[in-house]
Amino acid sequence: MAVVVLRRLVSVVPLFAVVSVVVFLMVHMVPGDPAVLVAGDFASPEQIAAAREMLGLNDPLWLQYWNWLLAALQGDLGASFLPSSQSVTEALAARVPVTASLIGGGIVVALVLGLPAGIVSARFRDTWIDRATLLTATIGYVVPGFVFAIIVVSVVSIRLGLLPATGYVSPAVDPVAWMRHLILPSLAVGIGIFAFVANQCRASLIEALGQPYVRTATAKGLLPQQVLIKHALRNAAVPVVTSVGLQIAFAIGGSVLIEVVFGLPGLGSLAVSAIQQRDFPMIQGVVLVSCIWVVVVNLLVDIVHMALDPKVRTA
Repeated sequence: MAVVVLRRLVSVVPLFAVVSVVVFLMVHMVPGDPAVLVAGDFASPEQIAAAREMLGLNDPLWLQYWNWLLAALQGDLGASFLPSSQSVTEALAARVPVTASLIGGGIVVALVLGLPAGIVSARFRDTWIDRATLLTATIGYVVPGFVFAIIVVSVVSIRLGLLPATGYVSPAVDPVAWMRHLILPSLAVGIGIFAFVANQCRASLIEALGQPYVRTATAKGLLPQQVLIKHALRNAAVPVVTSVGLQIAFAIGGSVLIEVVFGLPGLGSLAVSAIQQRDFPMIQGVVLVSCIWVVVVNLLVDIVHMALDPKVRTA
């Protein structure tokens, strides 16, 4: 197991290298001169030339990448092009916990709703319960997260006044307020993932319940609930974990609009602001963190997959 995990870790290194190259080249592929953004639209040619020298844009491209990579490996992703010159690393450090809390809450919602729905649907296959569950999951999949967010804000926050509509409170400041502010955004993120979890859980359980070992357990006189939980559910968990892992990896993209609707100061709102202001270093930082997020989550999914399915360890 340890050897396989080490092999997977080593295989991620070339992927990180490719990601770093693509993220670095973003600045050079976008129209416009970064030096003009730093110096200002009304800067003189001398001021623009000084900005190019300060940014290292006069160096060969390979040297610019090497300097940027060395700084990035030390945690220095540069400074914002805005007059504030905020450190990109500091801005990301402040925003990542917000997005991680949002996506974590969405995954909890998806699992709490999706796993029981999938189990019940598989247990009562081809009945009205199964059809009702599938219909609910389909609605959750079809309705965009930001539309659901607007609906729950209008009803729960504005009309009923039960939960905050916008804002974020750090758990270190007030854990209760942190949870209250995350309930509605987590529902908006988790409702779409819930549909995937429920459908995947149902399909995997139906397949597992048709296996010979399940029929043997049933023939021994075990109750249907025991067969379902002790035998079928463990084997059905492997594809469910993979499905959930993929959703976690790509939920960061779907959380952008949710953060805007609820006014959350996360990576999504930071990305929108940076794009609007053409703040290339900040865009680079957001894209880099997002790519690392996807790679790391996929790696963790592989490790969990191996832990649940011994056959994968020898593959």
